Amino acid sequence: MSLLTRAPRPTPVVDGQLPERPALQSPYLVGALAAVQACVAGLVFSVVPVMLVWLTSARVGARWSEAARVGVDVHVLGHGAPLALPSGEITLVPLGLTALAAALCWVGGRRVTEALRAVRNPVPRRDLAAGLGTFVSTYAALTGLAAVVAGSEAARPLAARAVLGAVLVAGLAAGLPRVPDLWPAGPLRERAGVLATASVRCLAALGVAGTVLVAVALVTGRDRVLAVHEALAPGAAGHVGLVLLQLTVLPVLVVWGVAYLAGPGFAVGSDTVVQVGGTTLGPLPAVPVLGGLPEPGTTHDPLVGLLLVLVVVACGALGGWTVARRRSEAGWRALGVDLFLVVLAVTVAVLVLSAAASGSLGPGRMAEMGPAPLLTGAVVGGEVLAGALIGALLAGRRVSAWVAAARTRSGS
Repeated sequence: MSLLTRAPRPTPVVDGQLPERPALQSPYLVGALAAVQACVAGLVFSVVPVMLVWLTSARVGARWSEAARVGVDVHVLGHGAPLALPSGEITLVPLGLTALAAALCWVGGRRVTEALRAVRNPVPRRDLAAGLGTFVSTYAALTGLAAVVAGSEAARPLAARAVLGAVLVAGLAAGLPRVPDLWPAGPLRERAGVLATASVRCLAALGVAGTVLVAVALVTGRDRVLAVHEALAPGAAGHVGLVLLQLTVLPVLVVWGVAYLAGPGFAVGSDTVVQVGGTTLGPLPAVPVLGGLPEPGTTHDPLVGLLLVLVVVACGALGGWTVARRRSEAGWRALGVDLFLVVLAVTVAVLVLSAAASGSLGPGRMAEMGPAPLLTGAVVGGEVLAGALIGALLAGRRVSAWVAAARTRSGS
């Protein structure tokens, strides 16, 4: 060691343990760092599958930079930003990436809260709002920058829509779970919690039903799915990448499944329809999971259609039962308002998801994909309303009260 070199100071040890690292105290810095982590993680999850296909597929002749740009395009598309092509556009959102981005933003919002809580507990509302606001704005700015960088003559994401989509995804995922921290406790908050729980349960049940239908369809059409997969010749690592890329559209297929259960069905190209009453299809893009679609001309007995509709009604019954059980002290008028609000929330959510799961997958006949949002939302809402009323009536205690009242009136 030179005489001009200062020896490092030893780290003090207290009770045999090193002191904890000082917590970040600026809510703006905390929010910005969490946003960078969330955005980078989302980009990695989007780019890696594309690069795996590029590495080993015999059919891909693009340079690595072009393949990476495609991955960034997919990431931006997951935030609802359309891709402008020379002959059309792609607007169909890979909802799997949207869900992944929302999960990463939820984790980021939680990190912001925990980091601020390490400095001061409870966290001041102003600091929490500043941290989450910085998180959302930084995440949106980085997503918009990615859209600008990924733009090329072959595909150009709309940066403004990317920023707007990122604000919605990050704001809802990171902000909504923190609402209880900003909303004072009271009867209104408790009631809102019950309605949110019932709505989420109903939507989750619809998602499970749609997932089961998609799984049955893939198992039934596994020969066609495997044939298309092998025809693409993705190579060793490309098999993994191709499967991961298809997982990004799995939630889209689940929404299509819900539309099929409810009755309206969905389109896979112009002048096509897939529904219980009959299936009309044309040439399909080389996407293996589409091999699970019914054969053209397939029809089902009306009884099958009724049973599928009853599945949606049962999902609504779960929501109505939840409200009636948790709001047992409410009168019928208040219960009716609560059921209406739950059905309204589910209807709006289905409408939004149907709109996100429909759109264009390129020029020509592929410009029309997915369910009709307004029709699907209205039909699902009506079936959920019927189920919610049934669920409220079946909420044990109320049925028992009705039976007791009827016995009293009859004198038995």
